[in-house]
Amino acid sequence: MNLAILDLYTRVKKFKGEWKIGDKCYDDIMNLIGVCIDKNKPTFLFPNGATVEKDPGSIWFPLTIDGDPNGNVEENRRWSRCLIGMIKGKIILTDLTNEIQGTYWGVEILEDKERFYYGATPTEALLKAIVRQTRKP
Repeated sequence: MNLAILDLYTRVKKFKGEWKIGDKCYDDIMNLIGVCIDKNKPTFLFPNGATVEKDPGSIWFPLTIDGDPNGNVEENRRWSRCLIGMIKGKIILTDLTNEIQGTYWGVEILEDKERFYYGATPTEALLKAIVRQTRKP
């Protein structure tokens, strides 16, 4: 996990609200991503078998897509916590990979003047778009 990506994740934490079962969290000591198994005192299970209670400021990794914006209340809440649901406006996510520049992705936000955001992965491009939108007045 590189520092630039971790920084992008820290900038979207305002969308998290309370920890939920299944949420993912990064542990910088183990350099692993764990899954929330107890939301009352956020406890995470890691691939090495360790369970760790994390503080509320830990880096949250939202899902790329989850829920339904047109569904019931719970579906709508899940949608608002996923990367695609955090973006305001209609988007087009495009694989821009080519032989010269290699692998990269672009997010185009149709209602945005600065509408192209690029990343090495779809997740990185989405995170950059969300961070840019949340910085605007």
